[in-house]
Amino acid sequence: MTSASTDIDPQATSLRDRKKYLAYVAIQKAGTELIGSQGLADTTIEQIAERAGVSPRTVHRYFRTKEAVLFSRIAHPIVVKAFEDAPADVDVLTALRHALLDPMTGDTDPERLERRALRAALMEAPAVKRFAVETTEELADAIRAAALTRLAHEPDAAIKAELAAAVARFIMLTGYSGAPLEADLFESWARAMAALSADFDRTARA
Repeated sequence: MTSASTDIDPQATSLRDRKKYLAYVAIQKAGTELIGSQGLADTTIEQIAERAGVSPRTVHRYFRTKEAVLFSRIAHPIVVKAFEDAPADVDVLTALRHALLDPMTGDTDPERLERRALRAALMEAPAVKRFAVETTEELADAIRAAALTRLAHEPDAAIKAELAAAVARFIMLTGYSGAPLEADLFESWARAMAALSADFDRTARA
């Protein structure tokens, strides 16, 4: 289920949209602080709303549950657009690396890093794990669709798009768990894509 947070634009310029973004950020900051200081079980939506200076209804508008404040979908459209806007001569895995992995590994924002660490520590909680899978699948689906469009002229577009979605899924879930990503991650996936494409070509010629 897509969250209303995907309608939030971090680069909004209109007063109305800017207020929505600031409310979203305040809620997420309040939720992260409360869950970090008093634990997930003892934190309520009402407490988050009070600290953020909004109503519980506003919290629910952007986050279905308290666990959801640990996840941010507002970057998804930015990632997808960066992937779509990559030069046509750039392969899909390189485009995905620049759109998703580079911003993630280069992020130095203290609040996001704090939320990332807290999320990883709570990943065994069923509700937290559910949101990790849900948000991951949303982004993977968007990347798959964008890759299909990008590769529309290639006969093995479906295979490459599915692999691009799998890479996005792997990066997201690994990041959520707090585990380090292998240095040769994209080289390994590139070899897998090349092998699949070769198999596709052999099958097509048979």
